[in-house]
Amino acid sequence: MTVSETLKKEGNSFFAEGDYVSALVKYTEAICANGAQPILYSNRAATFLKLESWENAVLDCERGLNLLTDESNETIKLKLLWRKSIGLRELQRLHEAFEVIQIALKINPNSEYLKNEYSLISQKLKAANSISNTKESSSDQENGEDIIDIEITEVDKIPDEFYTKDGVSTENAKSNIDSYEKVESSTSTIKSRMNDSHDFPMNPSLQYLLSLQDRFKTDLVSCNEYLVKLPVEAYRNIFAVSGIDPEVLNMFLKACIALLEQHKLEYKGEITEKLKLFKTLPRFSLTSVFVDSGLIDQLSKLFRDRLGEDFMSYW
Repeated sequence: MTVSETLKKEGNSFFAEGDYVSALVKYTEAICANGAQPILYSNRAATFLKLESWENAVLDCERGLNLLTDESNETIKLKLLWRKSIGLRELQRLHEAFEVIQIALKINPNSEYLKNEYSLISQKLKAANSISNTKESSSDQENGEDIIDIEITEVDKIPDEFYTKDGVSTENAKSNIDSYEKVESSTSTIKSRMNDSHDFPMNPSLQYLLSLQDRFKTDLVSCNEYLVKLPVEAYRNIFAVSGIDPEVLNMFLKACIALLEQHKLEYKGEITEKLKLFKTLPRFSLTSVFVDSGLIDQLSKLFRDRLGEDFMSYW
């Protein structure tokens, strides 16, 4: 048994016990050991769904789907599509969720759990269209015409709680968020400085931040400054419930290193402000495990030599 298979097995055990945070750790370690297995992303996506980290679940499903080959197990593909649909539905991206579940049903039109998900999305789309039509009395009521009615039935094979938020507590996450003292920063100054960058959004999505990994290759300086200048509220809006994404955290730390190495000490306040926020977000102690130790060593030295501070006090 390979290292990744052993870790996956351990993750499965934790998942079955309802210890989703530990399962998340094991699946992430398995991905680090062998990131070419779609099933690992599928399993981690299921864990993210249990933790109500909808966007991370969707992203993992997309990663898994991109790794599929013609020889890949059809069941894995269906589970990735199904879980992606659930994540999109919870994010209220209903039309995208509807398209995804239709793709899955074309592969296996007899799947009860896929038909159940299709029904849930159809119901939500109809409700959304009904509200829209009520507000717009002159509407032609074209929305929803293509939605197919399917009787919603109970499916014994799929736990009810998988479709709901029951049993998944975010109380600790919310208390962590509430405990963070909001910093009254000079928003207008930040905005004016942000506008100097090249078409970087002030309120990005997680998917946009992750896409910066490709842009770094051609616009390194602007990307570094963008990540550091981005207002605290923008990070809070994305990561308040799910916690900071490991890849985004690594990019941010690399940006800090680049700026401090260039003696751009004027960014000290913005760097430390974000680090204070990240530390209060849910599961930060877990996420920090996956940060390259080399980055921590570099920042510790730069904070000491350039800023006269202890980096670990922010970590």
